[in-house]
Amino acid sequence: MYPPMKSTRILGGGLWVLWSLLPTGSLALDVGLPLFASDVDARLTVDVYTEDMSRDIRQEIAFTDLKFDGEQDEKRLVARVTGYPTERLSIYLMAGITDSLESEELTPLVGGGLRVLLHQMGDVRLSGFAGGTYVDDIEYEVPGRLTPVAEIAASHRVERYYEAGAGLAVDWTWSWRPRLQLMPYAGLSWSTLQGEGEETFVFASSGEFGSDDQVDLEDDSPITLTGGLVLLVNRNYGLRVEGRFIDQASYSAGLFFSF
Repeated sequence: MYPPMKSTRILGGGLWVLWSLLPTGSLALDVGLPLFASDVDARLTVDVYTEDMSRDIRQEIAFTDLKFDGEQDEKRLVARVTGYPTERLSIYLMAGITDSLESEELTPLVGGGLRVLLHQMGDVRLSGFAGGTYVDDIEYEVPGRLTPVAEIAASHRVERYYEAGAGLAVDWTWSWRPRLQLMPYAGLSWSTLQGEGEETFVFASSGEFGSDDQVDLEDDSPITLTGGLVLLVNRNYGLRVEGRFIDQASYSAGLFFSF
């Protein structure tokens, strides 16, 4: 076993190197596959990670039945606790905060999910995963704009939504050095985002107030290809990086500790 200070330097240095390689462009919500009981010498694992979410959506225009193509952009800080009821099942709960682009304030989020081991051949595993997140009351101040019906001087919009997804993943464990393991993985997932909102606004021509309580939004492209890498140190802590592609160009990183 490495001395505590040396293990800490390895973990911290690895995170710095991996994070420095991340692109600075558009990011998105990560899957963050939980570990299995056979990976750790513990009953619980705690993750702390950041994720930037950018996904294509279709949203209704206030005061009309029309929709426009846009993006849902958020930056999140999340804590997750994973338990291992059996060798083949991992279940997690998570909570955190999200900062949506151009929103008025930080908003809480909650979620949960699971991962099931479907088949294993040597160091290669096939698993299924599913999860969901709920975000409540993101508030925006929207500048004036021209709609097909009327010109709106300014508006205040409140949105809430849930996202849910499921998929399959393949991972492989490589014992790089004593007490150091690398776990690359790749997967394909389907997800959906469904939301609703209300918007109050002022008509530019008359100065009168109006409202629309059905400013809904939905995911526009639900298929995602996922790839990631886990570095496990001493079977009880490590780091993870992950990317998502197709309808998103996304990358994220996080730390975890098992006890």
